[in-house]
Order: sequence, then structure tokens, then C-alpha cells
Amino acid sequence: MKTKWIGLFCLFAILAILLGLGANAASANAVPPQNNVPNRVENIASRLTDVLTKAGFEVARGYFKLYTIPDCQYTYPALKSCFYNNPAAPYVLPLVPYWANEWVDPALQNAWGPTEPGYNGVHRFDEREAVLILGLLPPKGAYFGVQSWIFSRQDTYDTSSYMYNYIKTNYPQGVLDAFFHTLPPPDEERVQTFDSLSNITNNVVIEQQSGAAFNQLRYFIITPDQTMDSKLRAALDKISIQAKDIFTEPIPSTMRIGLNQEADDFITIIRYAEPKHIAQADQWRTDLPLIVLRIRPTNPDWEPAPYGPPVLEPRTALNEFPLSPDLDNLVEAVFDHWSQPYDPGRVWTNVDLQTEFDLVGPHCLQIGMDCIADSQDTTYQGFPGGFLMTPGRVLAYAGVLGTETGNATYVGLGVNNVNLKLGVYNLSGQEMKGSAASFANQVNNTDKLYLHYFARSCAGLETLTGGACTEITPGMIPLCTDPTGLTCQRITFSERDYIFPGTRRGPDSAFILPAKVIILNDPRP
Repeated sequence: MKTKWIGLFCLFAILAILLGLGANAASANAVPPQNNVPNRVENIASRLTDVLTKAGFEVARGYFKLYTIPDCQYTYPALKSCFYNNPAAPYVLPLVPYWANEWVDPALQNAWGPTEPGYNGVHRFDEREAVLILGLLPPKGAYFGVQSWIFSRQDTYDTSSYMYNYIKTNYPQGVLDAFFHTLPPPDEERVQTFDSLSNITNNVVIEQQSGAAFNQLRYFIITPDQTMDSKLRAALDKISIQAKDIFTEPIPSTMRIGLNQEADDFITIIRYAEPKHIAQADQWRTDLPLIVLRIRPTNPDWEPAPYGPPVLEPRTALNEFPLSPDLDNLVEAVFDHWSQPYDPGRVWTNVDLQTEFDLVGPHCLQIGMDCIADSQDTTYQGFPGGFLMTPGRVLAYAGVLGTETGNATYVGLGVNNVNLKLGVYNLSGQEMKGSAASFANQVNNTDKLYLHYFARSCAGLETLTGGACTEITPGMIPLCTDPTGLTCQRITFSERDYIFPGTRRGPDSAFILPAKVIILNDPRP
């Protein structure tokens, strides 16, 4: 009798495994939701798939979706973070089908918003695999980039590291928890390491190699195997795709490649910001005229050829610190303008997050730190703990505009919900340009400075703010009803300077003058 039950148990176990593999296999071969892809792009994908299939490759197609503010309602419960998304430029996520033998994490299904079963933005890499993104790039804008990150790793974070102990000593527990944490259950044995892998392929890189980026048909290969890259480029060559239009992002040899549960997992994101023509950009985001393919050999006859460790491109900048006295004078002039005594205790200086916390993906990964989707194409500055938006309080933000100092192609000032790590609003450098001009009789170099106010209501503050005021609605940051403030959600700001002109990367943040946050008393009754 005992032998009979053991036999039945084994039979059920085998059936469960087969059914599980079958479900994944079906998802890899199913027809995904279709974006609005032009016929010429579909034809290229069809011809490439035919060439690859005849050459002995398995090709599985995915689809694309936008990651928007409302999608945080899915991300936060799953991952306890919305990763300080850019609300003005929703990210484009390629969602790929799982391979038949790939371990699937059920906790990540719908983590980026409603997703077709069998598809996800987070996946593992077969050791001989490539993800190919091809399609029509967006209309002219200030920035476009395609980048991959390691998303999580089965490991523990390094509590003996300098950075862990520095943050633990100098910042509240919440800041430490933001940078060092595991995934929520049932994945608590994996550390969250949303860390960049290497140098991003952005519009400058694309223009330098192919001559143009925006409104162009381009191809992006993501792979851990140099041989796979060569074979995929050979297949593209067979359908007359020029090498100058193909870009490869290598997955470095420092990654743990494989499809098993213990392997690293990855995510790729497309960023597109500050379009020249809003209507055209909105149409591109609606259509998403892109195709994503997962490709691997059915019977590989070669050993994988890994890439080496990442080598980051150097960054440089113009020194903004000579403007420090002017920024301080602007802060004092704001107090005077509001007929309030200057109080240094109500002035907070932003932190250069990139330098303070070493937000460089390969460095974060070494100690199991979460870089929160870092990029070497920008600087990051802000105040990690955030501020309460209590009644009777107006926040003023005074800073240096990188586009006017020559340090940035474009500047974004993000408004964030600290508790959700959610970007809820964004101001562009163009919107802030000239906003300090009214203080030119008191402050030097106001053409390089900016000033903006944030209040629960801007009505009646027009004279004091000069119209440069943004209302923080309860939908952005809920109203605070706790008199102690301990349970209230907080607001913080993230200033980002993108691409130092004449280079491919963001400015060196060590030369960027941190902005100031001023807490003012609301004079309205």
C-alpha cells in the first residue's frame, strides 16, 4: 500500500511539473497584445523571425505598456516602492513572455499594472539569449534612452559596508530601509538591487553612431553572450539592416545568469522626456510602435562568451559653486519678500544623492544596496527625509538651473510622495526659467537661478509667488491629520540635470550646487 501511494505521489508531481512547463510554454508562443506597430516594422520583425527560425532559434514576442502614476496601486503592494518614477514622462516597459523552463515569480505578476498572464517586465536571462527591441523611436525630444537594470538577487545586503553604516549613523531608519532591503514575502531571501548595469544607450549615443535618433527605425540588442550578439547581428544583416543602426547593451559577467530561481532577474525601461511637440509625443506613447523579441537557440552548439565587467564612461561638469553666495542671497530675499525674519532653521540644503549615497549601479550591487533605478545620464539631488505639508506652511524651492549654467540639456524638478516613493508631479527647466528675475535688484546672476513655491492652495498668493506656485493636492500628498506628524505622508523634491552638453552622460554631480528648500509661514488667515 505504501508503494502504491508513493507511485501516485510521483505521478501527480510529474503531472504538476509538466502542466507548469506547459503553461509557460504556451505563454511563450501565444500571440501577445499588439501595440500599434507600422507595417514596415511588422515586416522587418516577420522577416527576421523567419531567418532566425530557419537558423535554429526560438523566437517569442512580447509587447509594451506605459508605467504611469496610477500603476503605483499595483507596484507598491507588491514591492513597497514605486521607485520615484518620472510623472511627466511615463516609462515604457517591454513585457516579455517567460521561457518554458524559466522559474516564474508569482509575486511579480501585475507588479507594473495589469499584465497579460505569462508576460512580465522582470525576467531572467538564458546564458545564450538576446532580447531585441526594434521599432520607430519617438518624435524629437530632450532625451531618449534604453537601459537595463538588475532587479533583484538572491543574497543578503552587506551590513558591514561603509555605506550601510554611514546611512545608519547619519539618517533616519526610513532612509536606511529605502536603500537596504529585501523583496517583500515570499521573496524575502532576495535583496532588491534595482541597479544599473553599465552605460545607457541614449539619443546622443544613437546620434553619434547612426547619425540620427528621433523618428528613426533602430534596433537594440540586450544579451549576456557575445556570440549571441554576433549571430543576431548576422541575421539582421541578412535582411539588410545596417550595422550603424544596431546597438548592443551587454549584460556584464558580474551577473548571475540563468533561468533558475537562484539567478538574477532583470528589467529594461525606455525613457523619453520633454518632447518638442506634445501631441506627437502623446500619439507615439499611445501607439508604442515597437516590437520586443526574446531569442535563443533551440540546440546551441557553442559555449557562451560572457562580456567583461562594466566600464563606466567618465563624467564632467562646470563648477556651479561660485554661485553659492547668489543662491544664499536669493533665500534671504525670499524671506524679506514674504515679510518674515530670516531663519536658517527653516532652510534646508538638498543632498547630492549620487555622491552622498554612491548611487552608481555596479557599486550598489557590490554591497546589496538598492540604487532605485539609477542612471549615469543624470544627477540626483533632494532631501531624503522629506517635509510635512501641514496647514499654514508654504515651501519655496530655490536652485541653480543647469541649462543656464551649461551643465544640462534639460532639467526636471520632481515632486514625490516619500512614503510611496512615487513621483506625483514634475516641473521642467523651461517652466522654471526666469522665475528668479524679480529679485535681480537684490541678487546677482538671477538668470542662472530659479524659484518655485508649493502650497496646498495657491489662491491669494499670486503677488508673493509671482504665479510660480504649484498646488499640492490631496491626491499627490494626502492631508495630514496626525498632530504629531508621525503617520503623515511626506513630500520631497528630486532635481535632475540630464546630459552635460557635448558628452554622452550626465554632469558630474560633485560640481552641481545643491538647491535650498525654504519653509515659509502662510500669511493667509
